[in-house]
Amino acid sequence: MFIGGLHPDTTLACSSVKAVRDGLVHYANYIEADDVYCISTMINWDYAWSMRNGGEERGKRRMYVHVYYNEQRAAAERAQFNHDLKELKTAVQSGKATDAQLKRAQRLLTIKTTPVKGTRVEYNDEAIKQHTNDFGYFVLLSNDVKEGDKALECYRNKDLVEKTFNNLKNRLDFNRTLVSSVENLEGKLFVEFVALIYISYIHKVMKSRNLYRNYSIQSLLDELDVIERFDYQGQRARYSEITERQRQIYEAFGILAPDGKPSKTYKPEAAAAATPAPEA
Repeated sequence: MFIGGLHPDTTLACSSVKAVRDGLVHYANYIEADDVYCISTMINWDYAWSMRNGGEERGKRRMYVHVYYNEQRAAAERAQFNHDLKELKTAVQSGKATDAQLKRAQRLLTIKTTPVKGTRVEYNDEAIKQHTNDFGYFVLLSNDVKEGDKALECYRNKDLVEKTFNNLKNRLDFNRTLVSSVENLEGKLFVEFVALIYISYIHKVMKSRNLYRNYSIQSLLDELDVIERFDYQGQRARYSEITERQRQIYEAFGILAPDGKPSKTYKPEAAAAATPAPEA
């Protein structure tokens, strides 16, 4: 079984989005747990297999295309695009645009130069409309998973594993072992194993508490990473300012923020039931 995301510029992704665009955003297609709309379709995939004996096998295989739309993702992509487009126009008007910016400006802007008015830069409305038309959409392809919700869960778990190992190599410095004995290596591998347990647990809680609507695992950890602790001899530990959002994240995991203060929406009975029981 495999499952993967399609680049939005590929022919299959574009045609799949186009085929379901008009009917995708409908309550019947809404997946509440992931806050997305989804339509799944089956297609026949033509394949060619090169044999070891030099021959070639051809045939058709069933594939499942899952098209998703997320309104928050669309809004975020549009906001970022508007910011980048304004910077692009300013750079072109000032004559300080890089080669990459000029190449992009040829698609999204209309540039006219006259002896009297000089360089005049305007928005290419048709090109911008076409470029922004697919904001919020993404497409997954699988040879086995038929249901859109299961496909998205599998893909996120796959993405979780990849990002976790990347974090282990970079943020936790496991890219190189840098040890001089077998005992030290075993200790480092044990720490890596414990880190993976924590990541898996965070994923489980985020899914059960619907935190994926507002965060990825990375953004959730980054949200809490800015909290600093200050220790003074003979005094209680002090913490930097903890926001309401940060307190609510801690409470979603069934604990209070490090300073022990609850959020304004804190409910003890909800916190007691927040942490899911470990699976056997």
